[in-house]
Amino acid sequence: MAFDNLKLTSTDQVIITRLSEVQNKEFIYYKSDDKFYRDFFHSFKHKDFGVKFCLHFRKVCIKKVIVGYASVDIVISPHYNFNNYLHNGNDLTPDECAKSIIEILTYLKIQPPEYEDLKVVNMEFGLNIIPETDITNLVNGIFYTKKASFLVVNFPYFRISKTTVQKLIKAYAKGLQFIDYPEYGINVNTFRFELKSKKSAKIKTYGIYNVSDLLKIEIYQRLAQELLNEWDSVLILNLEPDFSQLKNEEVEFIKTAN
Repeated sequence: MAFDNLKLTSTDQVIITRLSEVQNKEFIYYKSDDKFYRDFFHSFKHKDFGVKFCLHFRKVCIKKVIVGYASVDIVISPHYNFNNYLHNGNDLTPDECAKSIIEILTYLKIQPPEYEDLKVVNMEFGLNIIPETDITNLVNGIFYTKKASFLVVNFPYFRISKTTVQKLIKAYAKGLQFIDYPEYGINVNTFRFELKSKKSAKIKTYGIYNVSDLLKIEIYQRLAQELLNEWDSVLILNLEPDFSQLKNEEVEFIKTAN
């Protein structure tokens, strides 16, 4: 299990100043797709890794003149970082994910005593597995999580469900997403199940407040259980069931229920 995406924020002026000095070196200015960021922030993406590694500085203006920055948002992808920003199609151990986070922070010259100054305000975490059933059949059968429906987005075998304003669920064919890149060694039948927490209030219920908490193994155990709990609420209707080993009354029941 690993973090696909993390947003860390800090109001510490020492950290903000240090990060602002790398703007014209490792990072380049860009206009974010997010209107909120376009209006209130200066956004920079890594010159090699793109939007998988971004810095967003919140502007402080006096009479429309920028006089400084009030905070910085650091957007990172530990999973992609582990794979040299090529893919996230494998599965990481908690130790590997934690080491990837430390590697990114070290690259930004953020020291361990400063970790508590980086609040976790947004995160995506998930698991890659290789199911026994065909991946297309599995994803096509996913319709609901509790009372919230899944929507098809991006490509045919990608499902996403907004359960609350704080939480979003993704279920998709990770292997098919990277089918044109056999050199990555991703099994074509790989399935990914992922949760995105968009509010710090929800994230705190996992026991996560700052980046130091992301380095604790027990936190990964808690998040893994959260994935299992959410999976229990997913309704799957197998659109192409195998009736060969079933009794006639079982076949009739499945057809009627579908």
